[in-house]
Amino acid sequence: MNELYIEYKAGINQDVPPPIKIPIGKYEAVLQGGDFVVKNSRQAQQLYAYGSFGTFIGQRMNFVNARCISRRPLKNGDLENKCQEKAGPSNEDSCEDVKESLPSDKNWLALISNNCTSFLGPEETLYLEHELGVLSVINSATGAKFTSEDLWKRFLHNSGLHFVKRYAVYRYFRQNGWILRSGLSFGVDYLLYKDGPEYTHSSAGIRICDELKDPCTAAMMRELRNCKKALIVISLKIPVCMDTSTIKCLDLIPVEPLILNRWMPNRSRIEDLKTKVEGLDTKEEFEMDVDD
Repeated sequence: MNELYIEYKAGINQDVPPPIKIPIGKYEAVLQGGDFVVKNSRQAQQLYAYGSFGTFIGQRMNFVNARCISRRPLKNGDLENKCQEKAGPSNEDSCEDVKESLPSDKNWLALISNNCTSFLGPEETLYLEHELGVLSVINSATGAKFTSEDLWKRFLHNSGLHFVKRYAVYRYFRQNGWILRSGLSFGVDYLLYKDGPEYTHSSAGIRICDELKDPCTAAMMRELRNCKKALIVISLKIPVCMDTSTIKCLDLIPVEPLILNRWMPNRSRIEDLKTKVEGLDTKEEFEMDVDD
């Protein structure tokens, strides 16, 4: 994966040590209405800080749009004009009151939603509970604690083999030090981050599929390349005879990422897509030549 482009966000100091990607301590999530919720605000914040686990309602990134809120400080002349517009010539309100009412990027970033509960996805819940052993999942209806096998059977019942493939890929990249978030906005299964969405832009989109078609692949690559991202294709074939009723089956499912930087459809062959990639430091590269 060394070939992936890593772009840090503005204001991030690259000389400081990388953030911790494994949660420290013990955490508790509650199954409530079909969702896995971390109600303790401190635990929810720590899970997101150490590995970007969970999603907050009303969550936003740590930046503002310059078109909405300017970062440029107001000059004295501009401030006087704002005071006259807001307070009016006959109003005795002080200019300080008007100054405090003006929009500020610092004030906007300081605003935090009152809803501090975090929602965990199925892959995040199982990874924290089974792989890391830092999460306890409680059934709010019965008060019973879920085991790893209980969670596995629940997710398998809800999504079938689709969840098995998604979790196998999620587990593979997490164990290799990457952070994954939802890739729905780019039409892929996951987005891949080096240090997390607070520090870096996503380096690649991950697509899990059984069969690739030239138009679909070209469209995904065009969309991702316009955003400085690569496309990682993973084809998981689970044998029909494999027993997926237990979580131990994950050890028998190989994950082989295929990084596509360029691809020429008129030269592509089905057997090319079956090329296996050994290890994380190698890749198979295709040349893409799509007419604009």
